[in-house]
Amino acid sequence: MGTDEGWTTFKVILYIFAGVAVIYVILKLLGVNVAGLLRKESQKNMPDYMIEADNIHDIDFGKRIEAAINSQDYRNAVRLLYLFALRQLSEKDLIKWKLNKTNQEYWKELKNKGLGESFSEITYFFEWVWYGHFDISGEKFKEIQSLFQKFGQRIA
Repeated sequence: MGTDEGWTTFKVILYIFAGVAVIYVILKLLGVNVAGLLRKESQKNMPDYMIEADNIHDIDFGKRIEAAINSQDYRNAVRLLYLFALRQLSEKDLIKWKLNKTNQEYWKELKNKGLGESFSEITYFFEWVWYGHFDISGEKFKEIQSLFQKFGQRIA
């Protein structure tokens, strides 16, 4: 690369490579699945229904939770437990369920009804498992399931 143009091109490529490397390291430090950003996740991680197409009031949670546990899909089981908790809250008129409502919005509805702290606890575990893409052990699932059962008893 004896020419100035060749040297400039080399420097630009080098800067681009360095920038991509820095972004990659930052994403890895944040725990982001970098490979997952570039390709679709396998269909095995997707539930056999989409909440966007279903109403939580129409889902047979008992059947679906049992199926998820039997197939050791604990991540999906936690998601189903959370959706079931939302349905219970909605049926008791403690929240107004809407498809695109955030967990924070539900918490705001519950904080003055004596359920804010326990709802925050189950929300933490749901978000940790579901949005963090964590596959959990059967033992950890039982701990989380127990929290959901206690929450369900509080609102029964």
